[in-house]
Amino acid sequence: MTEKVVGPVTRPDPPATDDWGTVVRPIGSGPSGEEIVLPLPSAHATLTAIDAATSPITLLAANANRIGFSIRNTSASATLYVKASTTAGAVSATFHSVALGPGGYYEDPYRYVGEVDGVWTDPTGEALVTEYVP
Repeated sequence: MTEKVVGPVTRPDPPATDDWGTVVRPIGSGPSGEEIVLPLPSAHATLTAIDAATSPITLLAANANRIGFSIRNTSASATLYVKASTTAGAVSATFHSVALGPGGYYEDPYRYVGEVDGVWTDPTGEALVTEYVP
């Protein structure tokens, strides 16, 4: 995966005693001066419609190349429970990462590349799942 330097990056170290006003650091420098890299923007996205189910189902298979995903719950009445975790146990109303009410939307901010599972409170509607890759 091609990566590029981005910024600005906030450094946690305090300014020197002779720094006056706003302290500007080079873009892409981390706390120890190392280069900060993030993936290039996504050039490809796959949209999949997945029918609602009251038994846990896979919304996204694990994908090491994934740089993001989003989920829209199209149900007008059901809550969609989403589990993005490698922790053992099936997704449920009491064991989930995110609860999407009717019409709810979620974007993954963490670049999670593992399996994503879901379950609805009733089998109406669907999940519109978009996976973003380079």
